[in-house]
Amino acid sequence: GVTAQTRLPGWSVAKTATAVLAGILVGEGRLSLTGPLRVPSWARPDPRSAITLDHLLRMTSGLAWREDYYNPLRSEVLTMLFGAGRLDMAAFAESRPLEDPPGSRFNYSCGSTVVVARELRRALPDDEAYRSFPSRALFGPIGMTSAIFETDAAGTFVGSSYLLATARDFARLGLLLLRDGVWEGRRILPAGFVDAMRTRTPASRHGEYGAGVWL
Repeated sequence: GVTAQTRLPGWSVAKTATAVLAGILVGEGRLSLTGPLRVPSWARPDPRSAITLDHLLRMTSGLAWREDYYNPLRSEVLTMLFGAGRLDMAAFAESRPLEDPPGSRFNYSCGSTVVVARELRRALPDDEAYRSFPSRALFGPIGMTSAIFETDAAGTFVGSSYLLATARDFARLGLLLLRDGVWEGRRILPAGFVDAMRTRTPASRHGEYGAGVWL
């Protein structure tokens, strides 16, 4: 029953789209890959103040997190997506304590990408600008007309998971990366950002992950 018009759920692909959206704001000077984040509860002297956007995209934040889809009793991701944390997923992810020094250990985490999605929200002037941002800055310019990025109950995009689009529109996202962030002569991503995305994260066991993308 799947056709070229069927919207399909993109799980890890949603993380890549969120990384691209973050890159657009980096190019506009609204976000920094290595500067401090705007998470209020992580303000100094909290040790989480050392976490950067690059750490979150590379899954090396150091936050305690178990990406376990089989045991709801010991799974942060199930609690965030389907349990008590679903009402404000970013707040739940941001509440996790620091378990390792940022940058020291690769730990694949939907929570990290949801924190990125909230950081996008903090970087934009208001919620109206935030809600329209994916379509205005990415989906519209590259023709992903079917794309829908769902939000949690608090209005934050579930940047880790809930992106729906047709297979052909997901292919457009892939083509944007293959073309170094340029679409029909228009630069969508700042020069060098795609190279950063596909640079292997040293802490990943086999160098299999970059910044928001499986390599």
